[in-house]
Amino acid sequence: MSDRITYTLNDGVADVRFTRGERHNALDAQQMQAVYETGAELAARKDVRAVVLSGEGPSFCSGLDFPSFQQPGQSLSSAFEVEDGQTANRAQRVATVWRDIPVPVIAALHGAAFGGGFQIAMGADLRIATPQTRLCIMEIDYGLIPDMGISQTLPPLLPYDVALELTLSGRQIEAAEALQLGLITRVAEDAHSAALDLARQFAARSPDAVRGTKALYLKSWPQQPQWLQLEAELQQAIVARSNFAEAVSAKMQKRAARFEDVS
Repeated sequence: MSDRITYTLNDGVADVRFTRGERHNALDAQQMQAVYETGAELAARKDVRAVVLSGEGPSFCSGLDFPSFQQPGQSLSSAFEVEDGQTANRAQRVATVWRDIPVPVIAALHGAAFGGGFQIAMGADLRIATPQTRLCIMEIDYGLIPDMGISQTLPPLLPYDVALELTLSGRQIEAAEALQLGLITRVAEDAHSAALDLARQFAARSPDAVRGTKALYLKSWPQQPQWLQLEAELQQAIVARSNFAEAVSAKMQKRAARFEDVS
């Protein structure tokens, strides 16, 4: 088990915790790999009946750790690689792996759920948030599109115009608005405890019925693998252009960006 993520298993409930709390559980390459490997391990276990996903420290997950990818030997482009036998690339799998788990996954949100953290939360089946939780599709701030499986998880929850406004504005919303929009399932003062309580209820049911219900509903709501490929293709083209570098520089330097017209 990684020092970036841990889990315990009690009475069929896997309690998964991001443990990079001092960095608001921001996603560097090691964290992304650890999150995926943990999800894949849980998906293969027959003794798991429900999963709770949460973060230590002040936030659930604040998104991508951009400074870490500017270090020697690190490259953001590696996140777009698709390994043999996989449909999703490395970045997408961090969020989509939770849908691959055949039992319900409940994300317990607090603090910030931004960018990649937002998309991981959307990869869960249910989301319970504290009233103070802030959510944001913040990729636009870095000149990017959201590309961690959001094409699979957002359309069943939001109308097109609402999704577009949230994505292009990059504005933060609080739990009350997220609940009204349908992005989260419930608000609770202690989201982690509420998620564990709900997971225990699921774990007490017939595991055949629980797994069958999740499989049925995932098939009933449209999800197309080619959407993941489109995410990756669009993002790779964007990252290769100068406007991406300018957006990141402007964000880091806290100044207005100076973008070039598209060619």
